[in-house]
Amino acid sequence: SKIISFFVYTLGAFSSKERFILWINKYSNNFGLSWFRGVIFTMTIALVFYFIINYCGTEQKMFIIDWKFNNFGEVWKGYLKILNILNFSLKIDNISLNAWGETFLFISKIFISYGIYQIISAFRKYSNK
Repeated sequence: SKIISFFVYTLGAFSSKERFILWINKYSNNFGLSWFRGVIFTMTIALVFYFIINYCGTEQKMFIIDWKFNNFGEVWKGYLKILNILNFSLKIDNISLNAWGETFLFISKIFISYGIYQIISAFRKYSNK
């Protein structure tokens, strides 16, 4: 009960913006202590946005999930294009994005860049020990 009251008091002391920053720092690299968690965070964010863009951001689907994995190579190449923050093309696998797709692609690049930054900062803390 003391732990719960401490968390309620602590979370009440921060604004929602500060709580979001603390939450994302915890899950992106465990406050600078885990570069591996940064890699997982970055790749997961890219995967989530890849699915969102596929189902909400295009008129023609880039891939259809089937359990035969016949088109795994094409899906993997598209995923790597999402993961590449230097790719400024508004097409993925020659499929044009609609307004939602371009918006989600832009937001994904922000979060992926943040994840890469968290990986680098965790490596710097790790190397200083």
